[in-house]
Amino acid sequence: MRLTALKLSVVALLLLLLLGPADHADGGPGPPSPRKRPNKGLRPLTRLVVEMPVMVGCPNVPDNSIRFNNMSVALAGKNDFVLNGEYDILREAKDIAEVVIGFTKCREHQSANTCENFQTWRFNKGVCHLMYQPNTMWSKFHDYVTPRPTCPSKAGKYLIRNATLDMKAMQALPLPLEGNVWIIRFSQFEPNGKLHTCTDTELRFHRAREN
Repeated sequence: MRLTALKLSVVALLLLLLLGPADHADGGPGPPSPRKRPNKGLRPLTRLVVEMPVMVGCPNVPDNSIRFNNMSVALAGKNDFVLNGEYDILREAKDIAEVVIGFTKCREHQSANTCENFQTWRFNKGVCHLMYQPNTMWSKFHDYVTPRPTCPSKAGKYLIRNATLDMKAMQALPLPLEGNVWIIRFSQFEPNGKLHTCTDTELRFHRAREN
């Protein structure tokens, strides 16, 4: 009998050591609660914004009918960049038969050592319709130009006020936007193959916190 009682006592002691004392309804001692990890908080939400530090007529391109003047970049709010300035269309075209868009990708800054020709897009059907089709990367830009551009462009002076690009349309493009500087060359050609306008635009993309 004593041996059996001793065995039961040993078993009870082992269970107590392994499991610890039971919780009490009155909040008494019990096994230690798992240690909670410190709450570091959620990471702030960010969005991609675009800056257009350069927009010029393509250099060393003869017969280019577009001239830019007084171009400048301004900060709108805390994070958004806008473009201001003016341009002149020196010669009116009867029609635009082809648009060519060249994408040059540069690392950090524009130079011969860091830039490469990335893609070239050509459009030769329904070009003027394409120029004003919604949800293209340039469609939003037209809203900030006075008088509103037409296709083909009419000769005269155009004012650019607080212009930006459609970021949703930009992010839908098959291009690695972040971490690169992009030079976009936009060229329009008449039916006889003669260049009408050629524009180089530099794009830089930044991550900004949501307001």
